[in-house]
Amino acid sequence: MTLTFYRLLAWLTRATLGRYLMITTRGAEHIPADAPFILASNHKSTLDPILLVAYTIAKTQLPVAPAATQGLFVGPLGWFLRGLGAVDIDRVNNRNIASVRQLLRALKQRPILIFPEGGIHAEEGLREAKEGVGFLAQHAAVPVIPVAVVGTDQSLPSGGRWIRRTRVTLIFGKPCTYETSRDYQGTADAIMKEINQLCLASD
Repeated sequence: MTLTFYRLLAWLTRATLGRYLMITTRGAEHIPADAPFILASNHKSTLDPILLVAYTIAKTQLPVAPAATQGLFVGPLGWFLRGLGAVDIDRVNNRNIASVRQLLRALKQRPILIFPEGGIHAEEGLREAKEGVGFLAQHAAVPVIPVAVVGTDQSLPSGGRWIRRTRVTLIFGKPCTYETSRDYQGTADAIMKEINQLCLASD
């Protein structure tokens, strides 16, 4: 998928969802314009990756590739994800070496969107991040941009079929870097702390 087509698709997505949702963004100035980064977000709805990719591309010259579980790379959805440059990961084994290597290779060329908690959940608050996220953040040599997505659990809850008209806020935090150590879970927890602070700032 060319960058021009990618941007057009993102614009159409913003225009379409903007008719159903009251979307606001904060902190978009923290998104690097022309260098790879890790975009790390909470995950409450299937709308999250769609919104994040569509709104992040408006601020960067590089297409954002979402990390997706292996089970999604089937049929038309799999074709679409590959067109976006999505990276398939093994969510069950959060230290899967092949998945981490794929992400590290991708990060040499473009930003990657990850959800440190793993899959979508309907629990109140945030889940603990996967340890592999800490390994990735330490070894990728790119900044981590924490982002909070607030309101999508009301717009399209887990298992929901129809989008409800609600307010949705995307809050991008300042870039973070993490020193190399063997405390990968500690780094993953630090990333989730940044995301949680952004979630609280939306109130």
